[in-house]
Amino acid sequence: MHPHRGDPLPERVFNYLFSTLILLNVLSVLLETVRNFYFQFYYFFYYFEIFSIIIFTIEYILRLWTITCDPEYSNPVTGRIRYMFSFFAIVDFLSVFPFFLPYAIQFDPQFVRIFRFLRFIRILKIVRYSHSLKTFGRIIQEKRKDLLMAFFLILFLVVMSSYFIYIAESEVQPGKYDSIPECLYWSIITLTTVGYGDVFPVTTLGKVFTAMIAILGVGLMALPTGIIISGFLKQRSEKKFKCPHCKKEITIK
Repeated sequence: MHPHRGDPLPERVFNYLFSTLILLNVLSVLLETVRNFYFQFYYFFYYFEIFSIIIFTIEYILRLWTITCDPEYSNPVTGRIRYMFSFFAIVDFLSVFPFFLPYAIQFDPQFVRIFRFLRFIRILKIVRYSHSLKTFGRIIQEKRKDLLMAFFLILFLVVMSSYFIYIAESEVQPGKYDSIPECLYWSIITLTTVGYGDVFPVTTLGKVFTAMIAILGVGLMALPTGIIISGFLKQRSEKKFKCPHCKKEITIK
């Protein structure tokens, strides 16, 4: 993951440093679950979290203060309020919010732990500093209708396969295929071709149907991937330039 090479050097350095800090925060959350390691380096984790919270809080305040420079949020009051409810602003807020909440309100320790693991959301901040992830986000946005259609097809196949395996196996294996909702487990793991686990058909009809569903699943599960790849190919065929005046991207197809 890297910033766009066309960005000014100070901006690229800033993006690299922030991306590194975000990844280190995610690594810190992972390592904190290793109890012996966490207790051995408790003060390091604690002061690193304090340092990160200070940086992320300053970043959030500065972005909220300077967002009026963007024509879309130019109004000093309503512009800032609208920005606060944008995707990245919510991510920035949730990145620091769990740290301060226990100091304001007394919670059960179990809830505090849940709030602390909300720090994982900081990994979403890296999208702002990565040109590649921004491109991926634009592709998802552009292809959302095609992806929605693909997911509806997958959902349809999951439900229908659950129904047919219920018809084929419910009388022979009443403890495993008692209802269509219970058959959803079999349907999902069969369509994703990861194996049957502890639920598998024993009748001839059920085995034949399972083989058909597994083959269909290979092709259908690849459908969203094909849609996303076509979006990447389209992006590569387009030339993008930055306007020297407004700094917005101009796309030439």
